[in-house]
Amino acid sequence: MSAVGGYTSRSYQVVEDLAEQADRANPADRDRAIRDYVQALHALAAIRKATDGPPAVTPLQAARRERKRILAKARTARKPRRKKLVAA
Repeated sequence: MSAVGGYTSRSYQVVEDLAEQADRANPADRDRAIRDYVQALHALAAIRKATDGPPAVTPLQAARRERKRILAKARTARKPRRKKLVAA
């Protein structure tokens, strides 16, 4: 939550209010309250996904990718042909 405006943001306050409503709702209204709460959580998750950058690549992952690229290139490279020896 803190990544989406912080704990004092309006969106976090709305989610907290919806959670309290779900806790205090009578059994007849509980399904609606929980549905509203889950929708708010999904909206915040979508905002966070849109604002977060791509996952960071660790140095080990980068080295593995580079090695894989080099090996793939070596497999597809043309091998030099040996010249046939001509008998004199």
